[in-house]
Amino acid sequence: MAKAAKSKAQRVLLVDEHPLVRVPLATLINAELDFVVCGQACSRTEALAVARVKSPDLAVVGLELRDSHGLDLIKDLHSQWPDVAVLVLSALDGDNWGERSFRAGARGFVSKTQQPAELLTAMRQVLAGEFYFNSSVIQRLAKHRSSAGDLTTRLDDLPDREYQVLWYIGHGYAVREIAQRLRVSAPTVETYRNRLKVKLGCDDQTDLLKCAIQWAHSNSEV
Repeated sequence: MAKAAKSKAQRVLLVDEHPLVRVPLATLINAELDFVVCGQACSRTEALAVARVKSPDLAVVGLELRDSHGLDLIKDLHSQWPDVAVLVLSALDGDNWGERSFRAGARGFVSKTQQPAELLTAMRQVLAGEFYFNSSVIQRLAKHRSSAGDLTTRLDDLPDREYQVLWYIGHGYAVREIAQRLRVSAPTVETYRNRLKVKLGCDDQTDLLKCAIQWAHSNSEV
């Protein structure tokens, strides 16, 4: 009977750069009769290749990937396979990441600090066509911010790529490391840094670094 139930299970793709996260997570999910892990990936490129072959019903995606940022993968999945539900499982706590994941096409956001049962609940909820975000993320999505001079508003208005670059700067990544993570050139990262400096009202790169560090460590934790 269990084998018959598994044949009708929802197919889950796990995407996280760390095997120590993926392997235990796969064991947890496969223990449920209504889920089966159909593939695993550590990068955006690998995830897209697996999705083409395995046709998952659900993708559980981390925001930190080996060759890109999770937001880019979410957009790819949402564009190429709109019927695939995407649930973010990330160490990047913070309502801002939940909000941006939603805008990229995710149906839910779960922190790695939460209990396994909550992840399973979120998986079932997004597969049922619902959304799974905490109340503060929902409030952010519903609330219209009108104070243009407020830093939070300016951060919310940043394009995803600039927002990602700011996060990496705030967490100590060098220009070349950021370029490798986002698969762009170092001069392109410098362009983003200069745009951020203007948009955030920073006098120079040192001022931008201070702003990025203060914001990153007060709004999202690694």
